[in-house]
Amino acid sequence: MIQYKIIGVHPEQHSIVVRFYSDVVTEASLAVQWGDSGEILRGRTDFNIDLPIPAPTGAELDELIINNAPTQWLEMQADVLNPAIDTSLDLILPLLGVVKGRIQGGATVAVDATDPALSLANAKMAKYGELASARYLAENSEVTVQGVVYVADRATRLALTAAYISLLKDTTTNIRWKALLGFVTLTAETCKAVLDAMGSAAQQCFDMEDLLRTRVAQAETLGQVAAISWPE
Repeated sequence: MIQYKIIGVHPEQHSIVVRFYSDVVTEASLAVQWGDSGEILRGRTDFNIDLPIPAPTGAELDELIINNAPTQWLEMQADVLNPAIDTSLDLILPLLGVVKGRIQGGATVAVDATDPALSLANAKMAKYGELASARYLAENSEVTVQGVVYVADRATRLALTAAYISLLKDTTTNIRWKALLGFVTLTAETCKAVLDAMGSAAQQCFDMEDLLRTRVAQAETLGQVAAISWPE
């Protein structure tokens, strides 16, 4: 069952912040930031929802919130936790690198991968996937700001953005944030610096993928494709 609670109201933005979880994927398991007394300050599924004008109430508000719930993601996380469900990819691994195509109006069939043109095209498609995976890992790794290492995955960036919005309301306050090696104190200024670093690092990753994809597209041999890789 999908569950939620409203954890923030922003009249100036005409929006609310809602935390989603479920009876299987608990609120605690999704937490990414805790207060000094152990209370959950931020979670991976804290979402800002813009409200229509006038703001709905009652069943209409419930429906609006549920429609914004990450239902499929929470269900997938629940499946991952279910020992009775096989979440491995063992049956897909034998298909790695196998070239297939679909005859118009017919079934999917294996393609002769020895065809030089198809081999090059297949190598390029595989390389695109390799680069996308490398970019995703790099984009969701860490950044270092003023000597502190921060986890920089997408969920953390979203939670930190919500924290920054809260700090902007009162720049005299600060929050406790869990960095990679422990808790640190963030002011609005520090929080912005961390967000700027995360945003810049993520953009550099996308720029690198775009550059390398262009090189792959221009490659004329299998050797040229193979030589293209994500920088260390």
